[in-house]
Amino acid sequence: MIFRPSGGMLYHWRAWRSRSRWQPFVNALSAWLGEWRTGEELVLIGPSAGYTLPVDFLKRFAKITAYDLDPLAPTFFRRHHRGLAVEFHRQDVFWREARLSLEPLKELLSRHPQAAFLFSNVLGQLLLEGTAEESEWLRFLTDLRRTLGSRDWASYHDVFTYEGGEVIDHLLSGEWKQGLKTGDFEWKLTPRSLHKIQGVRSR
Repeated sequence: MIFRPSGGMLYHWRAWRSRSRWQPFVNALSAWLGEWRTGEELVLIGPSAGYTLPVDFLKRFAKITAYDLDPLAPTFFRRHHRGLAVEFHRQDVFWREARLSLEPLKELLSRHPQAAFLFSNVLGQLLLEGTAEESEWLRFLTDLRRTLGSRDWASYHDVFTYEGGEVIDHLLSGEWKQGLKTGDFEWKLTPRSLHKIQGVRSR
């Protein structure tokens, strides 16, 4: 589908109009990701076209593989990051039979045994793509951390969204990220929408 609850064509249109507005967030994220020391292989989960991914960070890697449901993501990613080789796969990493599942992620960890994993502004959008009780969601986050184990990994994701006087809690605060390296950012997505973003990484 080119229109999705968490992205798709509307997101690409916003990105095209908002490059200068988004740049302070990209710069701050670049500095934070620059402190993350990994190997030479990276797996991107849900990167869309990589509008918020710093190109200097991506150039550190000899091999990059991306998994995203958006059929437009590969085309726009290559336009946005010209000359950067990324192997795209259209695959749902989090939902199976309308339920949250870590089985697809386990398969990817096995498929890419040496890779670092970066969840690219995707965890905060998962509950837009399906339905889960809050207790199930919190258990999923704890199990996600356990599944990743000693693997090098990082995520940046929405914690709160402020839009038109409404505050949306993305349910990503809590103990699941205890002990991780963290960073806090502001992303002015649109003139009316401010996103509080948190980054977490394994080291």
